Amino acid sequence: MKQCTQTLINQHLMDINPLLAGWATDWDCTPKWSKTQPVHMTLYYIKRGSFTLVRQNGTYDVHAGQCFFVPLKDRSTYTTGTPGETYDFCWVGFSGTLSHRFADISAPMDVPEDQLLHLKELQSFEPHTAYDLAADLLCLRSVILDGEETRCDYIQHILDYIQSAYMHPITVESLAAQVGLDRSYLSRLFKQKTGQTLQAYLQLVRIYQAKTLLIQGCSVKEATYQCGFGDVKNFHKVFLRHEGLTPNQWKKCVRNNLAALRYDWPDNTKHV
Repeated sequence: MKQCTQTLINQHLMDINPLLAGWATDWDCTPKWSKTQPVHMTLYYIKRGSFTLVRQNGTYDVHAGQCFFVPLKDRSTYTTGTPGETYDFCWVGFSGTLSHRFADISAPMDVPEDQLLHLKELQSFEPHTAYDLAADLLCLRSVILDGEETRCDYIQHILDYIQSAYMHPITVESLAAQVGLDRSYLSRLFKQKTGQTLQAYLQLVRIYQAKTLLIQGCSVKEATYQCGFGDVKNFHKVFLRHEGLTPNQWKKCVRNNLAALRYDWPDNTKHV
């Protein structure tokens, strides 16, 4: 028998706040929350084994690859299957302003391969574990309750916001506040949908706008502050990493190329 439970209290997580997590290989080791632990909901994920879940509203067969939610005062019972069958499961108990949204999900559900990755692979507890598990739960919530269309709307809102506000100070936290999501979940969702991190995309937008201003005749200093880089030194560093040239070198190179295009373009009128 293997069992491990760890407290994960983090006061900074409000919408989904993982409080305890663990794993075990025996159903007699399912967590028993005390009255001092403000756990509103528990998610169980089954890695191996099968059993029958008996709830007030029905009886369900549960097998590996599925998860189910148990509210704080739930009186569900578990009937194991074949004698001697091995089990492997993990759980996370959580509270938060969104935790009640899971209360009406009675039936076990199949978990997509790309969901609950941190919980599935949980083997140790680090300072960031609570954030990772919160991202897992928020992502699963989106799949269950919001659907793909809403998740795409979140990302489109962020893309539109960056395009219109790139000149202002922007952080991942401020972007998350725009759509009311946890920063860890938003970062993961954005990377999944665009293939880039939020910071990388923001830098690309700012670099593109800065190049446009440089071509139009703006100075490096003007481009720096109009595109939200904060200071010229940082702008030089980011620009060089993206373009392989400093802003002034790039500006000179483009100016020379434009001159060549302007004066060396073939005269097609001679062939008319």
